[in-house]
Amino acid sequence: MPVIATKSGKRMGTVKDLLFDEKKRLMGALLTPKGLIRKAHYIPMEKILSVGEDALTVEDEEAISELDSTSHLFSVFNGEKHLKGKPVLTLNGHELGQVEDVYFLEEVGTLIGMELSDGFLSDVTDGRKFLPLSEKTKMGADAILVPQELGERIKE
Repeated sequence: MPVIATKSGKRMGTVKDLLFDEKKRLMGALLTPKGLIRKAHYIPMEKILSVGEDALTVEDEEAISELDSTSHLFSVFNGEKHLKGKPVLTLNGHELGQVEDVYFLEEVGTLIGMELSDGFLSDVTDGRKFLPLSEKTKMGADAILVPQELGERIKE
C-alpha cells in the first residue's frame, strides 16, 4: 500500500508490514526500504492521517521515523522481531501450531487473535486454527506463550 503526503501529493514509500508492541497494540506501519539506504523506517500511528482502500496518508515526510534496532516493537511478517512462523506454546509446553497470520480490530488497533498452522497437509485436510488472544499472551523472542485455557479455546 503506498504512503502519500497530503501537503505535497508525493509518494513517501510503501507499507511493508504492521508494528505492534508487547501489549498487542498497533503502533505503526513499517515501510519498504528505498534505494541503497537499508535502515528500517516506519510511521507511528499518531502520524497516520488516514488508511484508505488504496493508500495510507500522512501530512508530510516528517511523519516518517527511523526504527531503532533496539526497538521493542515487532512486526507480523518481516524483520528480526516478527510473528509469522513462530511456534505458539501453552505454559505447560504444548505446541498449538505456528503463526500464519494475525487479526486485529482496526478501530482500537489491538491484536485479537492469530491464525495457526500445523503444516501444509494439516492445513489442507483440517484447515487452520484461530487462537483468540488475551492479556496473558506473552510475545517472546523465540515463541509465543499462552495460558493453557487459551489453548483449549482454539477454533477450527
